[in-house]
Amino acid sequence: MTMTYIALLINVISGLFYKNHKALLWSLVATNVIGFYLNITIIEGFFSLVLLAAMVFLYSNFNPKNKILQTTLFLGIISMVIGLSSNEIPGFFNSLIIDKVQLSDLSCSFSMYLHFDKVMAALILYSMTDLHKIEINTPLTTLRQNIKLILLSTAGITIAAYAIGYIKFDPKLPNIFLIWMINNFFCVCFAEEVIFRGFIQRTLGSVLSQYQKIPYLHITHFQGGIRYIFLTSIAGFLYGYIYHRTNKILVAMIVHFGVNLSHFMLFTYPAPVGMC
Repeated sequence: MTMTYIALLINVISGLFYKNHKALLWSLVATNVIGFYLNITIIEGFFSLVLLAAMVFLYSNFNPKNKILQTTLFLGIISMVIGLSSNEIPGFFNSLIIDKVQLSDLSCSFSMYLHFDKVMAALILYSMTDLHKIEINTPLTTLRQNIKLILLSTAGITIAAYAIGYIKFDPKLPNIFLIWMINNFFCVCFAEEVIFRGFIQRTLGSVLSQYQKIPYLHITHFQGGIRYIFLTSIAGFLYGYIYHRTNKILVAMIVHFGVNLSHFMLFTYPAPVGMC
């Protein structure tokens, strides 16, 4: 990994476990400067992150009575974050670290990028809202109290995927395991749980909390085929419930990673041959 991605990883780890908020903000600034200097980002990407940070700052630090302005900011933030997460906003050159690797004869080949834009968008949301404060003030007893829920959720999603034929039993320990694990937990799971659970679900949930029939809202994917949509709906429901129950991004991350890890090590990854 280049210096940019090492700095990005340090930001995620310190954000989850380190209480100094100002240090985290300055670290994000430094990481963006490094990324710009090393051509991970160019001017378009750099200013898109500045624009996102400005919108998040306005949304988080001002509580205008003008609901139209507040809603416009919220929708603007979501649009920017989704654009960055799906690599639709230009100005970024994410590093390809796994290129068309087939983990077994039963599995499709896959590639993996280190997504600077997606992770940085999540870090901006995480550090410039109250998510950072909420996260670090939650004791580790929360993990111990929910260990059964974590294990049951991981097993439930995996069993559902196996039952509908989306995965096949295929145990393995590939030599790319370490880099895959680091990227998946600290980048993929962190970014997705911050964006979908920490910001979107939490914000919409607070708006809809007046309706007793809607205890919480979960977010899922709507692409990739019927079986994939079915699985991500189950996963989104469980991730959403776990975050609603614990108010802890780290717990949702652990469940999310547990599902991904069991998929990677025990079953065809990313999908069986024939479903590529």
